[in-house]
Amino acid sequence: MALSAIQVGTTRLWKRSWPLKWGSEFPNRLLARATKMGLLRPIWFEFRPGLWMKCDWRELVQETLLSEGIWEPKTTDYLCSALLPAQVFVDIGANVGYFTLLAARCVGPLGKVLAVEPNPAMTEQLRQNIARSGLTNVVAEVVACSASTGVCRLYTGGPYNTGRSSLCSRNLQWTASVDVNCVPADILAEKHALPRIDLVKIDVEGAELEVLRGMRDILKHWRPKIVIELLPSLLEGFSTTFNEVLEYMAGLGYSIRPLGEHSNYLFYPS
Repeated sequence: MALSAIQVGTTRLWKRSWPLKWGSEFPNRLLARATKMGLLRPIWFEFRPGLWMKCDWRELVQETLLSEGIWEPKTTDYLCSALLPAQVFVDIGANVGYFTLLAARCVGPLGKVLAVEPNPAMTEQLRQNIARSGLTNVVAEVVACSASTGVCRLYTGGPYNTGRSSLCSRNLQWTASVDVNCVPADILAEKHALPRIDLVKIDVEGAELEVLRGMRDILKHWRPKIVIELLPSLLEGFSTTFNEVLEYMAGLGYSIRPLGEHSNYLFYPS
């Protein structure tokens, strides 16, 4: 624990004190190299009181969390302000669970979180994070959300950006892959007998329209807000465009506004 605190503290102090743009990432790169060489192991990090994640200095999201204490600040702020006690949150493309853990704390013991992550390695780490944080209101599913049931191939991101895993090989330069089950979100909601759905986060590296098509009943019945990443270059891998997604959601009575960082947007019932 002492070594972990030294790693995090030294990195943050360096970033705050280093006067130039170049060189500010030196401690991060050094720790990442040491982890790759097996000299350091991933460390447990308490990013919010009582919320723990096992973090690897090589991985983009986890390294940012260690260095800055937060990932996607504006999206984080929105999620924490939008979710209320006893509500239900669905995290599609949960990765190792940063937003899952935050949401579980927001909705409390009377609420529920369904975390969906198709990458088996990431789901295992997600479950470890859930257990270490002592959360009992989270259920994790090792499937990919899609428009129909079946089996598909997931191309898994490398250790430097595990979030790049995609159902389209064109969307990443990584050759490893694994077969995963595909299930519409509507079926998952029925399987887990969700009493309501208030907010959904979707980050699936270009397959966003497929996911939305598989949750048509959820959108029509519960009218949840949707936090979604829409990157045209990744949508193109699925022969989809940004406008197609907007038209589909407009047909269901949804409007859109940007969340102000990366390619994250909010769909809300008009």
